[in-house]
Amino acid sequence: MSTPSTYALQPTSNDKDIRSTKSIERDLFNLVKNKKPNITNKKETEAIDELIEELIFSATGSIWQRNLLNGSWRVAYVHSGQSGRGLDRRIPFPELPFNESYQRFTSDSVTNVGELLGPAVRAEVGGSLQEDDYNFNFTPKRFIAYINSGDLCAGQLCTKLPIEGKGIFDGMYLGETLRIGQNLNGSGALVVQVRVQ
Repeated sequence: MSTPSTYALQPTSNDKDIRSTKSIERDLFNLVKNKKPNITNKKETEAIDELIEELIFSATGSIWQRNLLNGSWRVAYVHSGQSGRGLDRRIPFPELPFNESYQRFTSDSVTNVGELLGPAVRAEVGGSLQEDDYNFNFTPKRFIAYINSGDLCAGQLCTKLPIEGKGIFDGMYLGETLRIGQNLNGSGALVVQVRVQ
């Protein structure tokens, strides 16, 4: 049975207006759809964090729609974990303003893609993906990734990277256009991603 997430933003205030989950997702998506991680001003950060809090609160206990996970998701915003760290990376990607980070999901695999010099040069790290408890189909939903392959690519030319490890994360929200995950065996950061494919 999945255990509660370590989600650490402050509990949603009781006096907030109750809105539909779809409405909150739309508002958050509109704020982050053109953003890159950590490139926000203070006002934007506060607004995004408030919507993340509201969306997670609204979605908790709802049915996990596993069919929505498949596809490619771009990292748009990162709320640092309690350690102050952001994305957990087994291979350090340069934090250059033009670089993007993605995750590609299938029903049983995940691939992390990090641009090094824009899309021309990238690192790809992947492996198998499984639900912690397939019979538990509610939000938040826990996953385990077994990383067993890596490539450093320039265009279509790739060279293997020796890498392996285990990642655990909770799906805090999963919608048509946006997902929120939380790394559990790393920094504890909340990662907001937008669907790109």
